Amino acid sequence: MVVHTQLVKNSTSPHWNEEFRFDVFHNAPEKTVLVTVIEKGSLFRETPIGSITIPLNYFKENFEVKGWFGLENTKRKNPGTIHLSAVLIPNDEEEALFAMFIKNLDLENNWVVIDPQVDAFQVTDSISLDPNAEVPEKKREPEEKQEKAEEPETAENLHTFDSSADPEIQKFLEEERREQDRMLQEFLKQQYKCMACGEGKDPRELLELECQHNFCCECVRTHALRQLEDPRLADIVCCQENCTSTIPQWALKKVLDEKLFEEYISRALQLAIDSCDEMIACPSCGVVVERVQRHGNQINNSQPTNGISAEAHAHREEFRFRCRECSTEYCSACMRIPYHVGYTCKQYEEYLVSRRCRFCKETIRSAANLSDPLDDVCDDEDCQEKKKNACDKKHECGHACGGVAGEDVCLPCMHEDCVQPDQTSAEDWCSICYVEDLGSAPSIQLGCSHILHYHCVLAKLQQKWPSPRITFGFWNCPECKQKINHPSLNAVMEPLEELYEEITKKALQRLAFEGLEKCDDISKEGARFYKDPIGYAMNHFAYYPCYQCKKPYFGGQVRCDAGNNDQPFKAEDLVCGGCSGVGAQECPAHGKEFMEHKCQFCCSVASWFCWGKTHFCDPCHTRQ
Repeated sequence: MVVHTQLVKNSTSPHWNEEFRFDVFHNAPEKTVLVTVIEKGSLFRETPIGSITIPLNYFKENFEVKGWFGLENTKRKNPGTIHLSAVLIPNDEEEALFAMFIKNLDLENNWVVIDPQVDAFQVTDSISLDPNAEVPEKKREPEEKQEKAEEPETAENLHTFDSSADPEIQKFLEEERREQDRMLQEFLKQQYKCMACGEGKDPRELLELECQHNFCCECVRTHALRQLEDPRLADIVCCQENCTSTIPQWALKKVLDEKLFEEYISRALQLAIDSCDEMIACPSCGVVVERVQRHGNQINNSQPTNGISAEAHAHREEFRFRCRECSTEYCSACMRIPYHVGYTCKQYEEYLVSRRCRFCKETIRSAANLSDPLDDVCDDEDCQEKKKNACDKKHECGHACGGVAGEDVCLPCMHEDCVQPDQTSAEDWCSICYVEDLGSAPSIQLGCSHILHYHCVLAKLQQKWPSPRITFGFWNCPECKQKINHPSLNAVMEPLEELYEEITKKALQRLAFEGLEKCDDISKEGARFYKDPIGYAMNHFAYYPCYQCKKPYFGGQVRCDAGNNDQPFKAEDLVCGGCSGVGAQECPAHGKEFMEHKCQFCCSVASWFCWGKTHFCDPCHTRQ
């Protein structure tokens, strides 16, 4: 038999003052009474503090046990003491029933001696009105016959009695049988009866809680849903009034929907974490970790860097966490993602509500100037330079345009509140610099729809080709490889397009001069440059910019220049044949434009003119 006291909350010296009664039978002398004190944790765990065991044999000599007893616990050095009071009360119920039975016999004498050891049926067999009459000894059948005659106890033979007995005895026993049947039925009804709604239920529909209270599943569900309306509640207490025991998880899982039960478990876990300062849950994936304070030589004495204040540096060392499960970096104090580097939580809250520069996101401390449409730019030199090219318009949503000044069509709004999941936002990186997000500088949307920093695109076009040989891959979009196209870049693109037309014209002339117009790469179907002589010529011939006349000149085939594009070079060494052939005769048909010089070392077509007198091809120039 197991009984539970009421739950005492938040006490180091609990006082129960409760009384429990239970039966002790003579055939159980080796049994014991076990008293256990349990601490119920916040995470649904029960931790034994200590226990005391009292053998029932102890009551043979002492009918009362009262005093302070030391609790025993192998895992705790001093589990404490508990005050107990136990009294053994003899059970006289059987004697009272037998006395009532004798009274109902209506005998005229009182010579009957009540002996609790005598069975009632033996008594009825030996009663006589004559006190001097001899009691006939009841004959016992052999044990073998008794065993053979034994039948299973059924409802029909359980209450049989001798029909030849006295009518008064028959009446008494019949009444006793009916009373026992009634009490049995009443007991069964109480056993399978919901203590909340009072209705009899199928045993499979009843839940017997640890506090010995029985409720049907429907009543427990209704009670649980009512208590779950309070978001601050971590434990659901018993349905019985004044009972502080909690309903276990297995019972809640049986009566609640799976989704609702998972929500309850998550909420209970979160409340338990919130109540424990050392437990932290990742705000992204929910993985729980324990924060352990550093001690001694584990303390990080590193100094603040990158302009971070000492206060912000100390805050970062204590509260910045990176989840090992999803790699999310967050602040364990305010649970923000990502961690606010350079700010404490309070400073970051102030920063969020302050006026901030649209480019560097730093706080603007000066007063607002309503007459300036670009007033949301700080005084930093770089930000002021970006301000010169920024668009001063606003979208219908109220957010500032992130485009460039003077554009006819503004950029679509890239604010996080307006963009769709598949659209480019101001927080996306520029595909050219990969250093700043698109909101950090004025940006443009190319004809291919990709958005890039205006100054990054401009610098890419101004730097032109990266090697001595002229190539045009620099004017392609870094994401889709289509040619860059935007109205704000027309002034830069026009001379580049003229250069491209000039080189393609010379390349086609060189293609005809070498008789390659009908080569397989151009005329054969399925070839790479099928019906594309310009593409073949630009891929086959190498052209270089002359340092003196600034015009492109032929420098041999591309394969001769393979592998030398990454070598350092001097632009002044790139001189065309016309500019390097000082004093040489001119062609009467083409002048000096098609004049070529041989490499002084291998007789290949020269691309370089060094030291004012020596011609080199690319391989020989690399070896110098």
